[in-house]
Amino acid sequence: MVELSEFRRPRGRSIPFNMILGDYGLFEICIECEDIHDTADMCRRNKMDFLHKPSLALEEGGIEMWFLYVYDPDGIPLEIVAAMPK
Repeated sequence: MVELSEFRRPRGRSIPFNMILGDYGLFEICIECEDIHDTADMCRRNKMDFLHKPSLALEEGGIEMWFLYVYDPDGIPLEIVAAMPK
């Protein structure tokens, strides 16, 4: 479960429909998990919309760094990362 609280008003401008991940000022949440593939399966079972499927970002010293992006039910992009043994 991800719970966000807003402490600042006014909220600011809305996110435009033509947004691109990584745009300056785009709000996203980053979460770390143990197993990216189990987490992706959980997201699929909960019918979350994927922005980017699980992808290997880096391999180093027997560790693989993985990431995926999904929208939470409120439409906020979530970046999910995992450092997993090779």
